[in-house]
Amino acid sequence: MISVAVIGGGASGMAFAVALKQKRPDIEVAVFEKNPKVLKKILVTGNGRCNILNFDAVAENYFEACEFVRPAVEKYTPKKTEAIFRDMGLLLMSEQEGRAYPISQTAASVVCVLSSAAERAGVKVFTDTPVKSIKKSQGRFIINNDKSFNFAVIACGGAAAPKQGTDGSSFELFKALGIRVTELSPALTGMCVKDMPFSLKGLRQYCKCTVFSNEKEYVESGEVQFNDYGLSGIPIMQLSRFIGKSKATAMLDCLPSLTKNEITAFHKFREPSGDVLCGILPRALANFVLRECNVKKDELFASLSSDKALQIASAIKSLKFSVTGVRGFDFAQVTHGGAALSEFDNNTLEAKKVKHLYAVGEALNVDGPCGGYNLGWAWSSAFLAAESVLKEL
Repeated sequence: MISVAVIGGGASGMAFAVALKQKRPDIEVAVFEKNPKVLKKILVTGNGRCNILNFDAVAENYFEACEFVRPAVEKYTPKKTEAIFRDMGLLLMSEQEGRAYPISQTAASVVCVLSSAAERAGVKVFTDTPVKSIKKSQGRFIINNDKSFNFAVIACGGAAAPKQGTDGSSFELFKALGIRVTELSPALTGMCVKDMPFSLKGLRQYCKCTVFSNEKEYVESGEVQFNDYGLSGIPIMQLSRFIGKSKATAMLDCLPSLTKNEITAFHKFREPSGDVLCGILPRALANFVLRECNVKKDELFASLSSDKALQIASAIKSLKFSVTGVRGFDFAQVTHGGAALSEFDNNTLEAKKVKHLYAVGEALNVDGPCGGYNLGWAWSSAFLAAESVLKEL
């Protein structure tokens, strides 16, 4: 009997197993998962709601991996992925910016539907079974020096969220088969800031965020959260992948809807400066800006010089923080880095040097922005790899 080993029972691994077994019930498909249950990480995505994909996703969303992902993303589009899940019994709904969620609004529905589909199809699932070794001998893959298979699919994710089981140790499997792994770093995580002002802790403010890193400039907009360690929120997480090992600066435009001149127009108010700024900023942020500009909050705003009013407006529009790095893998949503894309055929996701070896999802050096893009890649890559194996069979 033809047999296929799937290493990792996360999103991409289970989707691959179901897609393959549904089309070829006569072959053996075995999933090896080191956690007590499969799909553990799914339960915590989207704050427990599971942002399952993004209806607006295109290859260009995947940064430098855009050309590699194109065959999978354009063949298994978000709409086609939605149809596949509908056939399994999972209905989706769309929210702002193309984000899709289960209509039940709970990640548990995704776990239930995928797990049930795997059971009905006859996928064998081995939980509490970490794969510590893989080698190829006489055309077969030997797993843990025990079971052998005709095909192997590495679907064990990256190094982000190690509490969910993805601690990066599985990249050693690629290396054991002679496949290069790129440098790993946390992505979609918070930024650590030098001397973060305690007074701003807990504050949320819509900002235009600019990061200057490695002599390049990156921009995102959205709600920024001020924490004891530094900055977070969706725009900060989006920018975190661009923070290198060299020094970086984050600049926040705290009122992107107003110009400097519109802010200095408040100069006419004969009220304490703290009260004037509280009309356009949260009090904690207003007081911080005034301190940065050496203005007492009880000074009348109209009594300030034009230059001082412009300085305050400039501070509001370009509040700078020295970034010392990003939060680690414990706090990251995805991994930047992984199995080198040059080692795989992007039309099949088969390794170029190891026949019948495939890689899907975050195990590859592919990452996207917040909003369902990374799970979207997990599904698209899984379905393309399953199709490729079917063609081989």
